Amino acid sequence: MSDLQEFFPNYHSESDEEINETNVRKRKKQRKRIWIKSKEFETAELAINYVDNFKTWKKITTYNSSAGCKVTYRCTAGEYRKNECPAGIYLLFHSESSVVSLYEAKNEHSNHVDGNRGLSMVAREMVRQLFADGIRKPNAIIAAFQNSGLKEPEKLKLKNFLAKVRQEKFGPPTISVKDVFNWCHARMDVPVKADTPFVLGVNVEVDNGDKHDLKIVISTKRLLRLMIKTEGVQTDATYKLIWQGYPVLIVGSSDMNRTFHPFAVAVFNNETESDFAFIFNFVKDSCYKINETEWNPKILLADSSSARTNGFKAVFGFPFRRLMCYFHVVKNIDGKLRGIQDKDEIRNDIKCLHLCPDDETFNIVSELFLKK
Repeated sequence: MSDLQEFFPNYHSESDEEINETNVRKRKKQRKRIWIKSKEFETAELAINYVDNFKTWKKITTYNSSAGCKVTYRCTAGEYRKNECPAGIYLLFHSESSVVSLYEAKNEHSNHVDGNRGLSMVAREMVRQLFADGIRKPNAIIAAFQNSGLKEPEKLKLKNFLAKVRQEKFGPPTISVKDVFNWCHARMDVPVKADTPFVLGVNVEVDNGDKHDLKIVISTKRLLRLMIKTEGVQTDATYKLIWQGYPVLIVGSSDMNRTFHPFAVAVFNNETESDFAFIFNFVKDSCYKINETEWNPKILLADSSSARTNGFKAVFGFPFRRLMCYFHVVKNIDGKLRGIQDKDEIRNDIKCLHLCPDDETFNIVSELFLKK
């Protein structure tokens, strides 16, 4: 005991604390698990195959209990005995029947997320099941976790795992230029079956790896035969169908029952006049090959893209009637009417202009509209 400790019995020097910390062995915190039954199997073979398919469970012990034989497994996601994953399961082979039950540490396994490995095994299995059921957006998957009473995974780790699931199911998200070129040229011949898709035209160019040009037009014989029944064409592009973000153009037309009939699908990386001229030209030529009839539509329905209008004009000539998609018109009108009073009256006037049967009536209504 030091001199200071004789006068101050409650005083502890730093050296004494270091000695006490080295002498006193810290007791390891004991795991507290609540085992929950999650699945039943009719045979032992089905149960063992189910566990083995995950490739992440390692068998630890096998022992007999009053209920039957228990086989315990640990998760191999983390480093053994250092950064070990706390998840665990065991199979119970009932002594009275051939039924096998699967129990898991639901409270730890569902909440555990290894920082290096990503999602837990329960989360992975649930994401795979939701993906197979058609629920493939991160926000929708997180909502499904919340509705099930489970802790939702981190969004970044969920996106990374979804990318892995997509690659396992659909293949790699990227494809080389050579593979695209070979795939298209292997499908250039017109097939015998009417519903077998084939490539109408393709243009794949790469300049020093920086600049590239991609145009692919695909259709079927049955769809091309529908083209000669109409003089109107409807086109629109979407950016939500391909992982690379390239626009996908749909070319088709609607019948009197407002049912849309596609004629061709095109994938390209730009929306220029030459791109649309390329697409319309191959659609026109392929229609002549299949139907042996010239197809010259006189109506184009699309958004206000001038490149689409000029591309159509370059292939099918002029004059033709250019129609605007009314949905885009109304959407832009609502944006312009923000902060303006009497919106309903202005909308009604615009609707009257839109529904005018001829040019003469349009001029009369427009004059009345301008006088207001």
